[in-house]
Amino acid sequence: MKAFRSHLTYIYSSNEKKYAHYVTQASWAGARIIQGQWTSQAESLYDLLILTFSDGGKLADLAGLQEKAGLSSTDWEDLMQYTTQVRAILAPCVEACSYQCSRC
Repeated sequence: MKAFRSHLTYIYSSNEKKYAHYVTQASWAGARIIQGQWTSQAESLYDLLILTFSDGGKLADLAGLQEKAGLSSTDWEDLMQYTTQVRAILAPCVEACSYQCSRC
């Protein structure tokens, strides 16, 4: 996201800023559509992961979550690996479309 924001400094006109905003919104909406086409459970799984690992729209305290769940370091690492892989599979196009990914 930092890289995307740094590119916004090169957008000067109001129309260019609006265009960038709406393309971003469309990318997020498109990711949801693609998830639904892959499997009927994809959207629910993605939502579950986002809700589990976020707090008020920000990344949750992961150490606190691990402690509350009572998971060992190994189990927590396995969960993080799974979550990262699922997120990469279910929402790759949001970031990748600007790079002409083959899925889109």
